[in-house]
Amino acid sequence: MQTEDSLKLIQLGQSLAPIKDEKTGREFVVLSERQRLEDLDFLLEEPRRIKKQFSLSTELSFTQYVDKFLRPETIFLCMKSHPYIHAIIDYHDKVDEKDLPSFCTHLVDYKPVHSIEWNRWTNTCGKKMTQVAFAEFIEDNIKDVVEPDSAQLFTDITNFRLIRRATFGSKINVQNGEIDFQYSNESEKNGSVKLPETLTLGIRVFEEGEYYNVNVKLRYRVDEDEGLVLWYEITNQDKVYDYAFNKIVERLTEKYSDNLVLNS
Repeated sequence: MQTEDSLKLIQLGQSLAPIKDEKTGREFVVLSERQRLEDLDFLLEEPRRIKKQFSLSTELSFTQYVDKFLRPETIFLCMKSHPYIHAIIDYHDKVDEKDLPSFCTHLVDYKPVHSIEWNRWTNTCGKKMTQVAFAEFIEDNIKDVVEPDSAQLFTDITNFRLIRRATFGSKINVQNGEIDFQYSNESEKNGSVKLPETLTLGIRVFEEGEYYNVNVKLRYRVDEDEGLVLWYEITNQDKVYDYAFNKIVERLTEKYSDNLVLNS
C-alpha cells in the first residue's frame, strides 16, 4: 500500500525541475496537477524553523516552556479580558535600524484557569434565592469565609435555614453591621435571627494562584408572593480580578526583563 508521502514523491518525479528560492534556500516544484507549487521542505532531515503552537494552563509550565526556547526577540502579549498571555518566541527583530522580519510561527499561550471557588461565587452573584437555598449555599461554601468567624456564621445560618412558614420583616443594626430579621409563624408568635450584612471571602481568582480578600454584601427583599428573597453582590470583583491578573504580568515582566511584555 502506497503511503501519502510515496504518492507525493511519484508526483514530484513527474513534475518539472525544482525551483529554488535563492534567499531562503527553499526548493519548490510545480505539480502538473493544477500547476500547484509544492514545498520540498518535507524531504529535509529536519525543519528549517519551528512551527508550533502550544496552549498551557499553568504559569509554571508556561515559563518552563518559554525558558527552553527564549530568544532576545521573544515578546509577550497579555490580554486581561480573555484572559490569556500569548508569547511569540520568534518575533520580528531590529538590529542597527534594520528590520529583521520573522514568520512568527513558534507560539505558546498561557490561559489561566479560574479557580473552582471563584467560579462558584461569581456565577451565583446576583442570583435571587429562597431563604433555604441561600442558607444552604452559605453552609456549603462557608470554608471560603474569613470574616466574620465561620463557626458563629455557621450557627446563625443554620438557625436561619430551620425557620419554616414564617412571615419576615427586617431591620439593620447600623452599629455592628448585622441584619436583624424579624419573623412570626404559627409556633412562635415573634422571633428574630441575625445575619452579617457583609462577608469577606479568602479565595483564589486563578488555579494555583494567590488568595485574595473578596467582599460580599448581603441583599434581600420581602415579597408578598415569594416571601423573603435573598442574594449577594461582590463589591470588589473587578478590582480583585484586575489585581490577580496584573500580578501574573508583574512576575513575567520581572522574570523576562530583557524582553518586551505588553499588557492590555
